[in-house]
Amino acid sequence: MPDLPTAEPDRIIAGDTVKWLKEIPDYPPADGWELSYGLHNVSQAKNLDWGVEVTDNGDGRYAVTVPATETETLAPGIYRWQARVSKAGERYTVAHGRLEVRIDAGEGAATDAIERTKRILDAIDAVLEGKASTDEASYSIGTGASSRSIARMSWTEILAARRLYQGEYQRLLARERIEQGHKGMGTIRVRMP
Repeated sequence: MPDLPTAEPDRIIAGDTVKWLKEIPDYPPADGWELSYGLHNVSQAKNLDWGVEVTDNGDGRYAVTVPATETETLAPGIYRWQARVSKAGERYTVAHGRLEVRIDAGEGAATDAIERTKRILDAIDAVLEGKASTDEASYSIGTGASSRSIARMSWTEILAARRLYQGEYQRLLARERIEQGHKGMGTIRVRMP
């Protein structure tokens, strides 16, 4: 079995089992402290109890396992997590961070993000070229209070949005390429005379 990570993951695939080791020197498991995790789905503004299994690893660290049955219920998206320890009525938050949950389709989640970004970029290009259909001319970007519609954007805003989405599209493509084991495209080779 490979060495387990010593920190919470920043990205998981829904339906996978996830394991890591967690050291909290001030609250060791041998002293009776119990570790638990909470999740907050950012897009749905929903708090969840994360059904992790936590045991004493025997070396002062907690062994954390998130079973596949627990991760398969998570909707794709960005979550915020909190690690908490508790004992005898006391509870302390000891760590927090972000977690991206991707769909169970291999590269599906990355592909979905790439395709969604490309659709937005194509809609912006269609508006700029004056060839937008009714749907493309009223394309919505974002959700909630921060959402914008292309139909209500000035030319300056549309051009800024195009730069933003073009950069995001290139970043997602580069990330996908690296995740597939290919070298990044950030290397520029220069021949000196």
